[in-house]
Amino acid sequence: TCALPIFGLAASRLSRLHAPDLEWQVHLVTGEVLEAGGDAAGAMASYRRARRACESLRAQVSGDAYKVAFLANKLAIYEHLVRLTMAHEAPGPARDAAIVSLVEDAKSRGLADLLAFRAGELEAPARAAEPARAVRTLRHEVRAFDRRIAQEGLQAVPDATRLRRLQTAALSAEDADLAALQVGSAASLATIQAALPPATTLLEFYVADGTVYAIVLTADSAAVSRLGLLTDIERILQLLRFQLAKFQLGPDYVRTFATVLSSATHRHLQELHERLVAPVQTQLRGRHLVIVPHGSLHYLPFQALWD
Repeated sequence: TCALPIFGLAASRLSRLHAPDLEWQVHLVTGEVLEAGGDAAGAMASYRRARRACESLRAQVSGDAYKVAFLANKLAIYEHLVRLTMAHEAPGPARDAAIVSLVEDAKSRGLADLLAFRAGELEAPARAAEPARAVRTLRHEVRAFDRRIAQEGLQAVPDATRLRRLQTAALSAEDADLAALQVGSAASLATIQAALPPATTLLEFYVADGTVYAIVLTADSAAVSRLGLLTDIERILQLLRFQLAKFQLGPDYVRTFATVLSSATHRHLQELHERLVAPVQTQLRGRHLVIVPHGSLHYLPFQALWD
């Protein structure tokens, strides 16, 4: 309770200083304090402000400042919002659509960060030497604009017109493809549904604050379910990987213990099916199933799950 007035004062001063790279973090921590105190509505409002500040920063800042700010814990904003929306919003299409939007936003922005940051480390092929030099020159120009923007933002009374002019110049100096990557806009629910082939269901997983959620999408429906704790699922997944690793012990070992290996492997595959697929089984319609894992679930051979 004592910390909240301090966070409010910090957010007010940061908004005047035009420092969105710090502003979103203040709103995030404020939301966490409010949530710990039992104020779910206040926490969601703070997380939404953090998300808006985060998006504002992404649209305005690039280069090194962008990288430092966004390698932090920004995805926690989306995870908190997913969890609170699931727990406190009334069940129904509106709630599920809001969660889908958050999940797609979080995943697309996480991927965009990885692609944009790694792109600068890759060596260009010989045929692309000249374009690569041009990109490096543009990046130097963008960094110069970043420094000038930061200096202006630290003034006691920042010149809003000058800031906008510098930000516009920085974005125009940046090549369009890299800028698009850094924005990392997500597809809308309607766009995803329209892209699904006939008789196809999409089963997407998302991990938020240690809890696994399942999103089932068809061309005309969307439903979100809470499946359970990631630690419980990872424990079974670890046991499955342990059984599969035994195949590296050689054909003689596999032949000798084939029955035991088969029994243990099928048991773990069935446990994973019961936790990840069975809760949404009745929603899986059509002839084709598209599975989108998340986090450690990428290690799971979904096609081998056993019921």
